[in-house]
Amino acid sequence: MRNSLLLEPDYVDFVRLNGYLVREKGIRERERTAPERLRAQHEKGMMVFRPLITFGCDVRRGHPLGCAVLWETADERFLEVGTVWTHVSYRRKGIQVHMVDELLELDAAQGKNLFAISSERSFGEIVQERGFFRATLENVPHLEGLADSIGLPRGRIPSSVYRPSSADVVEGERTFYLRFAPP
Repeated sequence: MRNSLLLEPDYVDFVRLNGYLVREKGIRERERTAPERLRAQHEKGMMVFRPLITFGCDVRRGHPLGCAVLWETADERFLEVGTVWTHVSYRRKGIQVHMVDELLELDAAQGKNLFAISSERSFGEIVQERGFFRATLENVPHLEGLADSIGLPRGRIPSSVYRPSSADVVEGERTFYLRFAPP
């Protein structure tokens, strides 16, 4: 047990976090969220991580409370806001909002075009309140070319981009959100 209140995450924290992400998000996240990759993103200043801290005789770490990660893409002008996750016991308490705010304030996010793909309407509302918009071929005609330039496989492009931007977001349907950096 550590007695430090600085609470920088250690390797065990990233192993625990990976376990939660794999269980909740499925097997496709396993490689992307490997503990080594999560630690590397944190060390590069591209991750917000919150361990749950319990106080008693010692300060102890419990399970991870949440995380939000910026992922590099093939185009250095773009970063993906991804792996935004909150432990099930703490959802709907504003933690995700605070983590997204912190993530967008990181130096790594400054001056970058950002995108996010999510099937959660509540997450879409969070990023739209922070300057993102729902991207479709109607409002971003070069969206497929943009997806190619950032290295986004065609299978990850949500089918919602082919519908009019005025159409309602459907809960559970993957949606592409985009925020261009100021010129």
